[in-house]
Amino acid sequence: MPTPKSRNPMPRRGSLLLLLLALAATAVAAQCRPLILMTNDDGAGAPGLEAIYRQLKDVADIYVVAPAENQSGVSHQIDTYDPIYVKPYAIDGQTVGCSVATTPATCVIMGLEVFLPRTPDLVVSGINRGSNPGAVSLLSGTVAAARQAALRGVKAIALSVDVTDPPNYDAFAAAVKPLIVRMLTAALPAETFLNVNGPALAVYPKGLLVTKASRVELMWQYERVTNIRGRDLYWVKGVLDPRSYPADTDWGAMQAGYISVTPMTWSYDHGIDLDALARGLELPKK
Repeated sequence: MPTPKSRNPMPRRGSLLLLLLALAATAVAAQCRPLILMTNDDGAGAPGLEAIYRQLKDVADIYVVAPAENQSGVSHQIDTYDPIYVKPYAIDGQTVGCSVATTPATCVIMGLEVFLPRTPDLVVSGINRGSNPGAVSLLSGTVAAARQAALRGVKAIALSVDVTDPPNYDAFAAAVKPLIVRMLTAALPAETFLNVNGPALAVYPKGLLVTKASRVELMWQYERVTNIRGRDLYWVKGVLDPRSYPADTDWGAMQAGYISVTPMTWSYDHGIDLDALARGLELPKK
C-alpha cells in the first residue's frame, strides 16, 4: 500500500521560516550588542582587570588588549621603536583578547587600529591596584589609557581602587557596573573621560559621587641602603597625602567613603584665561 502524501506541508515550512527568523534576529542582536575595549596598567592576569571583565561580560562584547607586564607609572608613554609582541589572553579558560608587550596607551591605539572590527562603544581601563585621584592621575598608565581613547573621540573610563585585605576588586566592580552600563548609551562632553576612584573599603554603601579633581599628590619617601659592595642605593615609596581635602573633590569624597567620579579632558589649557595670560606676558592673541 503506498504511503499517503502529507496533506499539509505548511507546518514544516512554517517551522523553517520561524527558525530562519530566529537566526536573523540573533544575528541582528549580536550586531547591536555594545562593544567594549578593555585594558589596564597592572598587566594581563591582574585580578582587577578580571573582576571588571566578569561584571561586564553579560552586557557587552569585550575585547581585552592588556600589557604583558606591569606598566604602573608609565603615564602616557607610547612605544615607537621596539617590536611589540602579542599573544592570546584568556580569562576563565576562554580567550578574550591578547596580552601585548607595550604600554597601556599603546594598547588602546592598537586595539582601535589593529584588533577591533569596529570602533568600540566604550574603553574601560582598570581596575587598577591603588587609586589615582588628583595630580596622581598624571602618572597613571590606567588613566592615560582612558585619556588616549578620549583623544580618539571614544568614550572612556579609568577605574582605580585602594585595595583591602582580602582584595575588594569584586565589590568595587559591582559598585561601578551600573555607571559603566549607563555610559554605553549616555553622551559625554567631547574629548572627556571619567576618572573613577574607590577608597579601601570592603563594601560601598555610600555609592558614587561626582567630584572635581583635587590637588592631592604622592608624597615620596626615599630609604637609603648600602649594599654588600658598599654602594649606596635608594628604595622609593609613594604615599597619598593624608591631609583632609574638600568634600567636593575626588580625594575628599574618597576620605568620606564615596567612590569619586571625576570628569577629565586631555586638554591642558582647559579653563585657562588666555586673554589674561596674553596681557600678562605682553604677547598677541587671536
